[in-house]
Amino acid sequence: MASESYWKSPPVYNAQPTPTVYTTLTPYLQLSHLLSLTWLAYPILSLLFVAFRLQLSEAAASDAAVNAKADLLASCKAAETAATSAASMPRYLAVASNAQIVDAVNGTLNAARATLVLALTIMEVIINFIIDIYRSTFLCFLELVVRGGLSIIIGAVQEFNTFIGNTFSSLRTSIQNDIGSANSVIKSAVDAINKVNPFGDITAPQISVPSLDALQNVTLPSDFQDALLKLNNSLPTCLTAQGQSGVDCRHTLRIAEEGY
Repeated sequence: MASESYWKSPPVYNAQPTPTVYTTLTPYLQLSHLLSLTWLAYPILSLLFVAFRLQLSEAAASDAAVNAKADLLASCKAAETAATSAASMPRYLAVASNAQIVDAVNGTLNAARATLVLALTIMEVIINFIIDIYRSTFLCFLELVVRGGLSIIIGAVQEFNTFIGNTFSSLRTSIQNDIGSANSVIKSAVDAINKVNPFGDITAPQISVPSLDALQNVTLPSDFQDALLKLNNSLPTCLTAQGQSGVDCRHTLRIAEEGY
């Protein structure tokens, strides 16, 4: 430790003059030599080392100063950005909140609009269904009235034809029977006269019985009944309305068919 402190400590110069010793021997180093070695003294060497070290560290110091300046500017910029972000945070929160509120309101309005459209569509379908039911019911009732009326008319025509045919057939039979009865009466009278007639027999005249075939098949013209049947067959049935609204009109057709 003593040797290390000795080598680290600067040299000590004695200020006291060296006692003069007179000798005939001359020193190895003369004054000129000593003066030429003065730059090798410890202070001068230390100063040279210090200057050299300063020269070497000048570039590093410049780089360090530039880096420190850049770091300081970056820190200031970061601090400025952080301060700006902190100052703008309420605005950003307000913008985000407004956007969320707008999206929520728009979503609610769209859902309400879709619900209303669906409700209107359902109401339209229900109203159309009710209208189809009433229309089909009216068509079935109208078909019942028309077909029933036609059935009554056709039945009346058929009954009238039957009545006319039976009436004329009875008239034909009555005429033929009356003529036959008249012939029988005449023959009986002539036979009675022949019994008392001394002059000979009298031939009884006979009235010929007509066939009267024209009275046997007397009917109304078939064109009228055929036209009624054709009209009845050409009427549209309510099965079409049944396909639209589901109304069962088979009872209407059954009632109309029972009128024949």
